[in-house]
Amino acid sequence: VQTAYWYPHNFQPILHQGLNPRLEHLVKAAMLTSSEPLEIADIEAVEGESLSLGDWETLPIGSVLGMTTQFQGHVNGVIMMMRSHPYHWTSSETEQLKAVSDSIAMAISQFQLQRQVREGVQYQALLNHLTRAIRSSTELDQILKLAIDGTARTLQVDRGLILLLKYTDSPFNHHPNQRIPKAKVNV
Repeated sequence: VQTAYWYPHNFQPILHQGLNPRLEHLVKAAMLTSSEPLEIADIEAVEGESLSLGDWETLPIGSVLGMTTQFQGHVNGVIMMMRSHPYHWTSSETEQLKAVSDSIAMAISQFQLQRQVREGVQYQALLNHLTRAIRSSTELDQILKLAIDGTARTLQVDRGLILLLKYTDSPFNHHPNQRIPKAKVNV
């Protein structure tokens, strides 16, 4: 989940990986309302306490207008507009939110598609690199190192391990009541 917050007079979004835990239940509520906007005029009346956006921002939330974005019948995002004080959202504001939600849904879908294409290109480059290494009769240890390094880089993780299994019995000859065949593992 990627989250972006915009504030008045600040046109640069504040990007976060994941969702602020204090807003998570509002997003879930917006998703439950399906295609209709979620309108909360006074958060304190609903929650019993004022919400804030977390330690990095002390802006309180007094009212919320939100709805899901849908592309080709599938939810792909949530738009939440908040005011720092209780506020009764007008029907015009609700209609404007509905109007922009389709455009935002298409933008989100386009971004997701671009990311999938980029990841596909990275995966294919890794496979091509490994195929060249195997065809050039590179040592097994070097091929395994290329595989783990390339996979970790492609998946954008800090580290990876390869487990080499040597079965003590054939994995195809194990008993039906024994779910996992016995094996020796080398990392």
